[in-house]
Amino acid sequence: MPSSTNQILIGCPLRLWRHSGPFARLVVVICLLLTVHAYLPTLRADFVAQDQWRAFRYSTLPGSGPARAAQCMDSVAGFYLFTGRPLVWLGECAEHAAVARIDDFAPLRPLALALVLISVLVVGAALSMLPGGFPTGVAAAAALATAPGFSFMYMQSLTAAMVLVSLALAAASQASLCRAMPEANAPGQLRQVRVGTALALFLASCLMYPAWAFCVLPLCFAEFCLVPARPLRRRLLRLAVQLAFFFIAAMLYYVLGTLAAWATTAVLGSMPAGEAYQLSMRLDAATLAQRATDAARQLVMAPPLSFDLPAGALPAFLIPPALILARTTRRQTGLGAPGTAALGAGTWLLGCILLLGSLSPWLFSRMEPLYTRHTLAAALFFCVGAASLPGLLLPPRLAHADKLAPLLTLLALTLPAALSQHALSRLETQVSGAEIAFLRKELGQWLDAKGWETTRRVLVVLPSAQRPREAEAWLEGSPRAGENAVLASSQNPVSIPWMLKAVLRERTDHPLGADVLMIPCDDSALCADMVATRTRHVALSIVGPDAPMARCPVSNAFVIDFRLLTQRPGTRTGQGQELEDMHK
Repeated sequence: MPSSTNQILIGCPLRLWRHSGPFARLVVVICLLLTVHAYLPTLRADFVAQDQWRAFRYSTLPGSGPARAAQCMDSVAGFYLFTGRPLVWLGECAEHAAVARIDDFAPLRPLALALVLISVLVVGAALSMLPGGFPTGVAAAAALATAPGFSFMYMQSLTAAMVLVSLALAAASQASLCRAMPEANAPGQLRQVRVGTALALFLASCLMYPAWAFCVLPLCFAEFCLVPARPLRRRLLRLAVQLAFFFIAAMLYYVLGTLAAWATTAVLGSMPAGEAYQLSMRLDAATLAQRATDAARQLVMAPPLSFDLPAGALPAFLIPPALILARTTRRQTGLGAPGTAALGAGTWLLGCILLLGSLSPWLFSRMEPLYTRHTLAAALFFCVGAASLPGLLLPPRLAHADKLAPLLTLLALTLPAALSQHALSRLETQVSGAEIAFLRKELGQWLDAKGWETTRRVLVVLPSAQRPREAEAWLEGSPRAGENAVLASSQNPVSIPWMLKAVLRERTDHPLGADVLMIPCDDSALCADMVATRTRHVALSIVGPDAPMARCPVSNAFVIDFRLLTQRPGTRTGQGQELEDMHK
């Protein structure tokens, strides 16, 4: 179990490192190396994740970095302020300033990976109350870094940099609040500073990404169950104080965010985003009950990390910390078997309630549906439960138990998660690479034929599935990839013009962006006819896979049919062949 030193230093990774022995440091280093290995394929390939295509939305010509940064701030600052995330755009605009071509993303990915490693250390320090202390916490945090929602944000690189930061801020907030409790034996003024720091960090985390700020709840549950030598009454009091603190802080964030959204709408004269993105709470009982039921079903069925698990694994892994608390209380008080069983069951039920409560930013919102990026706190609950299992199974007086706990967590949790994520990272780069290679090939044919003169209508047909057939075959129906390794063209048709601009920037033998523009017409045949026949510009039409124009395209249109990526194997691109080889 954690030492008294670890209890005092919870949340301080540098101090915990200095107080760790050689074996503990070795485990920490191995965990960090496994995290790097999990995402190593993303450092070796040029690819563009879904939201990263926004870097090309401004113009066909790249322009200057400062100009792109200014355009980014003008286009997204109001949107994120309206949606209650006014700090999240900083990384996105920094990336847009640095990216003019597709291959400009690659040098920035090590920066995103560095943020991942920092988050692993900070969350690991906040979890140092786990059996085995700091190295077990880092092992659990490294496993968390392979959760589908976490990997989704990492794949977006600097576009989601502030989201990655929000997790570290949330963990540091809960740790700072713990150090402000009376047991820390800190002077009153220092305790006030720590409370203020906890509030500031939590609010900052909410202003970046509220769904990840609620990772404080599994940390509170871990602190309640796993810190040893603490009477049950004191545990309950500390848990109540922490939950009340974060509830009040969340309400403060909501008030500030609502005022900011109102001010943004008043200044702009209209809502900068749809109702689904609006920072407002749904309080209708029937709607909340239905959303809670849907969320509970997904938590039971979906794997929390990058490898498949049986249905019900997440709530089942809340049992070990509950049993550790019940066993500790029985030894402290001599509680009988019925009371111990009742305490364990009650603690498990409390964990389930907090698990569902950790989805509050989505539960009370108007967002549909529940994506894996909204459930990172649930994945952290699983990691807490899995990493506490050695503390339940190993005899307390076993020699070297403090070394066996992190070692078992590393081998049974972190290692398989990292190996599985490595394969998923490779799949991500291959799916995106196949999409880019296909688009380069198709659009290249149009450019080679000087299509802006001869065929001034470009028709893009969206894919009929979210992944190529080879990728779906490799996954074998597993949901462990979440929303990762999908075709960007299948998720958001709005990104199609940006994708075309990105490929057009790679060639200079055309007038697109200068004398000739590509005018988006969506699925309007009238708009396309007018642009193609009455102007010198190019009409861009985008239709679904089953639209009439997709079934019977007009004869004078150049068709880029993304259905070829999803309806038949072997798209005759290098990346498509690599996908086929991977399936074999």
